[in-house]
Amino acid sequence: MPVTTLADPFPAGLVQPTGDSLGMLTNVGQATNVFMPDRGTSRAYQYSADLQKELPRGIMVGVGYTGLSGRNLPYLGSININQLDPKYQNAGINTLQSVPNPFFGVSQAGGFAARQTIELGQLLRPYPQFGDVLWQGATGARSQYHALILQGRRRTDNHWGVNVNYTFSRLMDNQVGQSNFYSASPGVQNNYVLVPWSTYFNPDAEYSRSLLDSPHKLTVAPTLILPFGEGQKWLANSGWGNALLGGWSFTAVAQFQSGFPVGVSQQVNGTQFLFGGAIRPNLVPGAEILADGNITSRIEANTTDSQYFNLAAFQAVPLNAFGNAPRTLPGVLSPRRTSFSMSGAKQIDLPGRASLALRVELLNPLNIVQWQAPASVAFGNPNFGQLREQANTMRSVQFTLRASF
Repeated sequence: MPVTTLADPFPAGLVQPTGDSLGMLTNVGQATNVFMPDRGTSRAYQYSADLQKELPRGIMVGVGYTGLSGRNLPYLGSININQLDPKYQNAGINTLQSVPNPFFGVSQAGGFAARQTIELGQLLRPYPQFGDVLWQGATGARSQYHALILQGRRRTDNHWGVNVNYTFSRLMDNQVGQSNFYSASPGVQNNYVLVPWSTYFNPDAEYSRSLLDSPHKLTVAPTLILPFGEGQKWLANSGWGNALLGGWSFTAVAQFQSGFPVGVSQQVNGTQFLFGGAIRPNLVPGAEILADGNITSRIEANTTDSQYFNLAAFQAVPLNAFGNAPRTLPGVLSPRRTSFSMSGAKQIDLPGRASLALRVELLNPLNIVQWQAPASVAFGNPNFGQLREQANTMRSVQFTLRASF
């Protein structure tokens, strides 16, 4: 049964904007978003150079370089400008201590109004009447991409051809809100390093390998044309041979790619001491960050053996401290990604100008597994560093038959 109708889509009415009618009480007691009017314009500078050489027998080889510099980019996430000043870490006070609440009983104070006491840290925030103040659409990030590209190609003739491409690259940035399907964002410990008017302003503190950095990528794509049927070496004059084996071409695509950098945070129960930021754990000196053994082989042998990180490589930091783990873990990448697919196609000529095109595609025929980002990247969470979800699909077959006339 429908809840609403198009004739009356809002039966309970619309919440009217308060505008400035509440004055300084607007959004008091809750988180609020802010947008700065002087947001800058992002810029990207792209440059490249390449050299190609044509060799006998339809072979081409090439080498190239491409680069991309990004300036004043969006951070791809909100910055909490209402985080408590880190100076309170060394002030010898307990910011979680309960004190009398000046907002108690003020009807327009939202979530603060019903509480007789409130945390001392809330009253010490730059804007104590609000929860988190999230700076949306903040710009100021930068990125730098370098890539060496090697190419090789043999043009497909009546028998075979192949394309080979290899890319060795490095992508650095401080776009802290960035994430992808294989690697999650660890968050920012000290939001003030990204706030230009802050005394802690230092965006380079978060400048590291991008979570989109995949340093190695090799693609091999061969094509084979069966030497049977009309115009070929064998069965050229055989009607049945041409009908069954003639006109077939097969193409395969194999890709071998590095994983992505990985970052971690620390799970914090309750309100954080600084009322903002994503705390990171400490790294244990000399400890291997990754667990021993190939993760896929371990899971195949025992489905519960899914721990990608070595738990002994991390230590929890106290509530009133920053951890030393960087934005992306040193020397650590998510599991490498290998993919393989192949297809076969045949053109069948019919009387007149009609024809049939038959295509068979095998997607992931070897059942190669790719892994999603860990179930949790928060140290202290029971699922920390465990790979539980497959990122790609298992083996599938597709058939296509198309008639043209």
